[in-house]
Amino acid sequence: MRWLIHMWQGYLWVQVFGEAPERFFNLCRMQEIELWNLRRGEEGCFCCMTVEGLKRSKYLLRKAGLRLRICRKAGLPFFLYRNRKRKLSAFALLLFAGLLAGMTLFIWDISFEGNHRYTDEMLLDYLREQKIDFGKIKYRISCEELEERLRLDFPDITWVSARVEGTRLVVQLRENRLLGEKAEEKERELPCDLVAEKAGVIVKMQVRSGLPKVKVGETVEEGQLLVEGRVPIVNDAKEEVREQEVVADAEIFARCESQYEESFSLLHEERSWTGRERRGIYLRLFRKAFVWMLPKPQNSDWEVTTQLQSLCIWERFVLPVSFGTIRAREYIPYETWYSEEEAEAVGREKFSEFLSKFTQKGVQILENDVKVVSNGSEGTILGRLSTVEQIALAKERQEPSAEETEEDGGE
Repeated sequence: MRWLIHMWQGYLWVQVFGEAPERFFNLCRMQEIELWNLRRGEEGCFCCMTVEGLKRSKYLLRKAGLRLRICRKAGLPFFLYRNRKRKLSAFALLLFAGLLAGMTLFIWDISFEGNHRYTDEMLLDYLREQKIDFGKIKYRISCEELEERLRLDFPDITWVSARVEGTRLVVQLRENRLLGEKAEEKERELPCDLVAEKAGVIVKMQVRSGLPKVKVGETVEEGQLLVEGRVPIVNDAKEEVREQEVVADAEIFARCESQYEESFSLLHEERSWTGRERRGIYLRLFRKAFVWMLPKPQNSDWEVTTQLQSLCIWERFVLPVSFGTIRAREYIPYETWYSEEEAEAVGREKFSEFLSKFTQKGVQILENDVKVVSNGSEGTILGRLSTVEQIALAKERQEPSAEETEEDGGE
């Protein structure tokens, strides 16, 4: 703050000559004249002082028997005085300041936080349908109305918060995946059963609707009926009078043993870098992109990487300008074979990616084991894993055939 005050009022960088400059500094302190950045040099002492302080210190200089020389003038008043004849520069500076102030009235960046099911592109397309896009005047955006529209049009979104920070629109949301699954189930108008998606031993089950056909601890096979989509209605004598078909709903978890097998070629492509590089400049202004780069030679392969950075004056003041550098490296592709160690590493990496997909689905992995076998031309990943996962799969309930009805009637 003190530096800003000095720049606004203007200050002087001075040199003091004499035998005893310490006396002058003490006198200035007694008269409360501000001095700062005191330094001693070969030809005297240097310091900074205000214009008012210089006027008040003339008597003190004569009293101390010293001389003073102004080395440099700094600050806004001196800058304006030196450039008083440069009217065109002043006009350009005012125009730039006005343009910058005008750009703060618009939205130049939209960011989303907490979205998983809905991608940024999907939400941006939705906002464009609502006439909210880059370049929109931010005072015409109603955050409360936007939050209400998102909750109504996206039932899976349970909480939304929209706010404008500088030139950036920030939308925070939370999704309810279970709500989305229930909404899909409600769309089924026909009654359905639940069958086993894969074989396993049931460890936990919770039936909400339907007639259970299995119990905890039982071993089930793939396609076996787990919950029947009907509810028997009995009389006072506990005799079944009729039945009502329903949509079966249950959570059934089972311990499953799975086998994983995947083959991959041991012959793969590698790159030999030639050392030749091309560099360019990338500029994006509003929605238009400009690239300055030398064209690549014919019959050559290049790897291109781009580093982009948005122009920000402050953290929340984002401008519609992005710039960066482009780097292209020439390479010569060739084919080679994996060694046994490399094939083992590649196989384990592929198996880890396979396990990560299970984890993202909420599957609990109890045990896993993997082995990579190679026969010279290709490698085979042999994996085994033990998981606890939900195996209930909805299946449309079939009406009993005429033959089954006659047999039931005969019995």
